[in-house]
Amino acid sequence: MDYKQKNLLSGFGLLVTAAVLFVGVMLLSTIKNVRLDLTEDKLYTLSDGTKNILNDLDGEPILLSFFYSDKLSENIPALRAYARRVEEMLLEYELQSDGQIVLNIVDPEPFSEDEDIAANFGLQGVPTSNDDTIYFGLVGQNATGSKEIIEFFNPQREEFLEYDISQLVYRLDQEKSLVVGVLSSLPIFQHVNYQTRQTEPPKVIIEQLRQLFDIKRVYDPSIEKVDEDIDLLVLVHPHLWPQSTLYAIDQFVLGGGRLLVFMDPNAELDVSEGAMFQGFRDKSSSLEQLLDAWGVDYDPKKILTDYKFAHGIPVTRYGQALPHIGILGITEQGFNREETMVSGMDMVNIATAGVLAPQQDASTTFTPLMRSSDQVQLVDSEIYNQASDHSQLLRNFAADGNGPYTIAAFVRGPASSAFPDGKPVIEELDGEADSVSVQQDQEAVEDEVVAEHLTESQQDIAVVLFADTDLLDDRMWVDVQEFYGQQVAVPWASNSDLVVNVLEQLSGSVDLINVRSRGTYNRPFEKVAELERQASEQFRAEEERLMARLEETESRLMELSGNEEQPFELTPEQEAEVEKFQQERLQIRKKLRDVQHQLNKDIEQLGTRLKIINTAAIPLLLVVFAVVMALVRSKRRKN
Repeated sequence: MDYKQKNLLSGFGLLVTAAVLFVGVMLLSTIKNVRLDLTEDKLYTLSDGTKNILNDLDGEPILLSFFYSDKLSENIPALRAYARRVEEMLLEYELQSDGQIVLNIVDPEPFSEDEDIAANFGLQGVPTSNDDTIYFGLVGQNATGSKEIIEFFNPQREEFLEYDISQLVYRLDQEKSLVVGVLSSLPIFQHVNYQTRQTEPPKVIIEQLRQLFDIKRVYDPSIEKVDEDIDLLVLVHPHLWPQSTLYAIDQFVLGGGRLLVFMDPNAELDVSEGAMFQGFRDKSSSLEQLLDAWGVDYDPKKILTDYKFAHGIPVTRYGQALPHIGILGITEQGFNREETMVSGMDMVNIATAGVLAPQQDASTTFTPLMRSSDQVQLVDSEIYNQASDHSQLLRNFAADGNGPYTIAAFVRGPASSAFPDGKPVIEELDGEADSVSVQQDQEAVEDEVVAEHLTESQQDIAVVLFADTDLLDDRMWVDVQEFYGQQVAVPWASNSDLVVNVLEQLSGSVDLINVRSRGTYNRPFEKVAELERQASEQFRAEEERLMARLEETESRLMELSGNEEQPFELTPEQEAEVEKFQQERLQIRKKLRDVQHQLNKDIEQLGTRLKIINTAAIPLLLVVFAVVMALVRSKRRKN
């Protein structure tokens, strides 16, 4: 083949390559809106809950401004990788919203107007070694001027990235703040202390909730219907509430209302006037048949004692601290990290709590949020209260082997009414009246109620249950101090954070509640780690054998030397032994190098395969997919 022919073939080859690339690009451009997520955890696929939130957007578009200091983070590869992950997720939101979300990406360079805007929005700046500030946050704005921000995208919250963004979008789409109704039998609002006859302020947790939500107190526990303006209902210590109230709660939940319940087998916060009477010791609370309708078991006469999570409290004023197995500090090991509402909790303190459990064949899903340790025992409330002090409880403690128990749970799914026959009939009527007219009035009311009675949930219910009320008490989590005439609350536990997290997630739509936590972008090379682990085990085995042989040889040398006090001189036999050991040691070291060499070889081969897959297989798969789509569309046009 002469020189001209080679040039012709070379030019022809380049022409064919260019044509193939051109056709591939054109085919891929025809399916630009077709997206394929090949990640194991579907990192770039929005959940159904998020898609529903985006589909429900209407009115003026929402502006999302993503502030990321791209140039300043050039030498921080981990942050840049996560920033790409956030940006791609935001682009997916914009694509799925059908024009209802407009994304603006801003690089706030130092001393620029964009940097001033980021600071004025309240985004958290992270200083660098060069005294510059890196911004990595999100600002959302709607047409009414409302603003929601994510101050900084913490990589440690990567699995909750979709939830955080969806929550921001959902809040911007709401026309008004949600109303949280609170119905309580405990003195958590401003009240008169029956012992001191003095007016006491609300609990700190109520004051904090008022800063975040529109709190509406329900004064009378004997209600027949939950007010229509209440979006989320909080029940605290439902102690002997009437059937009419339980029915109102039942219908509220079935109608789509969200519910947060704090009940207790022994509410220490209960200092009502009746509880002060001699012999009156019943401080339990329960929702009775409502729990059964929601598929939850709960015994209001059983108190949880836990040795592992017990707080150390002295029995006497100056005595030694002993574990109080009834007053517990739940650490991070007791929280379900897969649920966003309890993520980030360090310590939550509870006292004389109960336990929750799912019923078999329940229609709802029971998700534990907070659990005990495995060193636990359930104690009858009467026996617990009869103990002279917590040292006696400790002496009688014996783990039952059934732990861990669930202390708080999220119940969701379809449910039926706890009152299948409708509103409970009032058995007694006050005053004297004509029996016929009373019967007619009762029948008219019953007809009206039957018409409105819900027997099944209109959508999946959303109920969070806590088997403890004392976690709301100030003494369990906060110190209130005087600071220049102002009351300052200094928390030392996460009780308030837990309640706020639960309310924030429940205050969202069912779609927001169901937004699942995602996987992480940075995935370990599991196969490589396995190869390294195997090689490390081989190294360790060889090293152990070498050390054993070394000790054996040294012992042999001592035996051959005879008397340790005499100068040490090697005999021919000892020299031969030492030479033999040195040769063996060289062989073992050679084997160690061979193991390391084989390990590196296996890793290189694995890396080569991954490069081939990433650089050739995936693009080839996309081209094949594009060709198939083009053929299908062409066939449809001909038809």
